[in-house]
Amino acid sequence: PHINDCGVNVFSQFFFVAYMGIAFFVLVNLFIAVILDCFIATNYNTETISNDHVQEFFDKWFAVDTAQSMRIPGSALLPMLRSISVDNPLGLGYVPPEFRVRHEFAFVRALRLREVDGYIELQSLVMSLCRFVFGVSLPDSQVVKMQAQADRRFRRAERERRRGVLEHTAVPAIHRVAVDVIE
Repeated sequence: PHINDCGVNVFSQFFFVAYMGIAFFVLVNLFIAVILDCFIATNYNTETISNDHVQEFFDKWFAVDTAQSMRIPGSALLPMLRSISVDNPLGLGYVPPEFRVRHEFAFVRALRLREVDGYIELQSLVMSLCRFVFGVSLPDSQVVKMQAQADRRFRRAERERRRGVLEHTAVPAIHRVAVDVIE
């Protein structure tokens, strides 16, 4: 080595390029591995719903709602949810008998359903199940459309109530569940 020689030769240039390339690929792969490991390690609910689940839910609904009025008596909610198979996420699922009453109270309370004139509407039950079971809300456009339908129904019921045809009452559905269990 000479005093003014800074190591500019072919071997050092080749070593620098190879080192930087290998280090880059190792670091990128390490970064991807850490992200994939964290993604795999997350234990989130991946419960899916199939067409069979939806079909079973609607079969049970329309077995109760034979007039297809899209509403069922509040007293029929728990029996309908109980009749849905255990593997269907739209039902109550399997609960040991000693915890059944507590689970049913908690489930219906979490749905935050309202009985209107003693009835529960299909629309509100489906929206509540989407929110509770899957942790998702319906798209805004769908919610707006459903809300407009509900508003039309409410205005019609309000007109009938003013004429004395209908006595409009709305109570939380959890009250009906409590009465059913106590009886």
